[in-house]
Amino acid sequence: MKYKLSNPLLRPATLATSVLLANSALASVVSLEEIVVTAQKREQSLQDVPIAISAIDSELLQANGVSTAADVGEMVPNVTITAQPSSSFNIRMNIRGNGTAEPSLAIDPKVGLYIDGVYIARNAGAVFDLVDMERVEVMRGPQGSLWGKNTTGGALNITTQRPSGENVLNLKVGAGNYGLRTGQLSWDTPEVNGLSAKLSYMNKSYDGWQDNVNMASDAHFGDIQAEAFRAAVNWDINDSLNLYYIYDRTDAASTPEAMQAGYVSAGSQGAATITDIRSGIPQTYIYTNPSDNPFAQLADTVSDKRRETFDADFMNSEKLDVEGHNLTLSWYGDNIQLKSITSYREYNSHLEGLDVDAITVEGGDGLLYGIGGVTPAALPTAGILHTSGSKDHEQFSQELQLIGDAFNEKLDYVLGLYYFDEKGNETTPWELTSYSAASNSLVILPYGNWYEVTSESKAAFGQLTYYFNDSWNLTYGFRYTEDKKSLLIPDEDPIITQDAKFDKAWEKFTSSVTLNYAINDDISTYAKIAEGYASGIYNPGTLNRGAALAGGSQEDILYSVANPTDPEELISYELGIKSKWFDNRVVFNAAAFYNEADNLIVSNFDGTSRVAANSGTADTQGIELEVQTMLTDNLRVDAAYGYLDIDYSDSTRIQREARNTGSLGVFYSFDGVDNGELVAFLGMTYTGKEYFDVRDRSISTGDSRTLYNGRLSWNDISIGGSMINVGLWGKNLTDEEYIYYGYSIGEASMYAYGAPRTVGLDVSIEF
Repeated sequence: MKYKLSNPLLRPATLATSVLLANSALASVVSLEEIVVTAQKREQSLQDVPIAISAIDSELLQANGVSTAADVGEMVPNVTITAQPSSSFNIRMNIRGNGTAEPSLAIDPKVGLYIDGVYIARNAGAVFDLVDMERVEVMRGPQGSLWGKNTTGGALNITTQRPSGENVLNLKVGAGNYGLRTGQLSWDTPEVNGLSAKLSYMNKSYDGWQDNVNMASDAHFGDIQAEAFRAAVNWDINDSLNLYYIYDRTDAASTPEAMQAGYVSAGSQGAATITDIRSGIPQTYIYTNPSDNPFAQLADTVSDKRRETFDADFMNSEKLDVEGHNLTLSWYGDNIQLKSITSYREYNSHLEGLDVDAITVEGGDGLLYGIGGVTPAALPTAGILHTSGSKDHEQFSQELQLIGDAFNEKLDYVLGLYYFDEKGNETTPWELTSYSAASNSLVILPYGNWYEVTSESKAAFGQLTYYFNDSWNLTYGFRYTEDKKSLLIPDEDPIITQDAKFDKAWEKFTSSVTLNYAINDDISTYAKIAEGYASGIYNPGTLNRGAALAGGSQEDILYSVANPTDPEELISYELGIKSKWFDNRVVFNAAAFYNEADNLIVSNFDGTSRVAANSGTADTQGIELEVQTMLTDNLRVDAAYGYLDIDYSDSTRIQREARNTGSLGVFYSFDGVDNGELVAFLGMTYTGKEYFDVRDRSISTGDSRTLYNGRLSWNDISIGGSMINVGLWGKNLTDEEYIYYGYSIGEASMYAYGAPRTVGLDVSIEF
């Protein structure tokens, strides 16, 4: 089956791309609508694309309350995406058991995030409100032959709405519990001489659900104040040339959510002394009252239940500014398209303080060791882990694509060139209270991250599909990549005597082969082999501060930083089927895969450092099942299931690799509504047990969870020439208590619980 080039000059840009839910026209059709995606750089029916892909349209995004990339979360099998509680704006993405938890500017994500085809380079600062989301496409498995950067896990592409060319003004307001208030105003300008625009503004405030009783009455962890602006301009210069420009900006401030203790070691609670080395001169104190030990105080708060009140001596504070430009030029000829995508993005985040323990540390009175013996003294008032700092990052990318067909449409091709560069810096001083079992003592360590990083990537890529006949086609994809990275550790770091700079380059050719067989117009199968690649990384978090304390040389201190990881390489084998049944009332898609990863790159906080390193091999096998059913003219039921089984060569494992994931969606349109359409949606997601620490310690796991979301919408109410939509929604309807994130800080494990039940109402009016 042949596919058309995506030309906005010739056809509408709106695509019906829901995999899990039909659009609002459900009541008027008795079969599932064709799903169209652009994952292979041309418009194709989802059922004809021989890859493991899921797509979510704007109706389902609204039904599940999705406003950021992190909200996509558990809607797709074998995919987990969440924000990090220690920062409201950092993201964690994992596909098929492969992902990166570390928000360092030096560590590449294994799942690529794209917004309108532009690669977002870092997990840090990637959670911001996206205005005018149209659809989300999630591609599972290694990517490279068509997408901007090599990734071994997969890719997530968010597409925003293009200008419609019609004069439409839309106002939407909403409110919910825990002080949620939202407002959005958008204007589609009329088309004039081929020029049209869409201007949108969004404002959101949220108080958060965690109270700090040690502060003012309005002190809450997890609060957010954000505003975002987006301008999209579409210009049909002539019948062959189109210019499309997008500008987006987000300014946000937040108090990141508090984490709660789930485990504190008995040894740390019984430490007899504490040594403070923050001033450069070690001072050792004796606890005369064991309850003054901060680990003992933290242990008093240990609970396996969700806490909604905290007694913290410090309120976290974070700010984020994100700005982006995307200019796409497209030229269309006969059976050919030439496209240029130019993008520049920057972000700045500032963490004014983060108190990980979320307790009030009472210093108390103790005894201080001195030359003449011990004397009474006030104990130091250090918590378990305190940090602050800032990150600045900017990136530029240029991509050229040549898309077309040849030999009487026997050959489809996509050829491209890609250039990317970035630079960033992080300044994050922090203090950690660590425990030594050998001496039964605590020590307050002045740690931190000070570094500057730059990287450059160049690539040539392509994908060729040859159609032997109407049933058989063969696709070959390839990519040649050159990566270069530089790292500077400045002498601002207190353990560095002079600036230390390192750089290294890598190159790699990867390819993929897919054989697709269409049994008939409704059923097709495919077999695919694909290579994945992730370049080596420098890890500034591996400075050997223990060697510094012991008086070691600069070479000893910098050894791990000076030697980057080896590249991670992966080969994926995949079999899939895509099918439609009963006159397109049922769609069933399935994929089975087996991945072999070598030089697996894992990242973790080990209690003293942020570490990324190679960790042997990992063999992953799994399946993904997706079914959509139109049971009646009014009722649609969809389900998805993912299974993972990973065999590691050593004791480490990737974080967030739930063995079982699943979702169920029920959508019902009521009859008998004279004005508009009344629609009910109920969704369920299931996530199995997760591991939050790469060392697979039982104190860093989260149990399985089942969450329910719902929405009741009265859409398309016509009043006085305007269209009104009203929606009542709820998240976590059963008020499930669940852990979605955790990590170990030496002798304690901290957990982040998901939000309790939230409900709200939104109203939109279109003029």
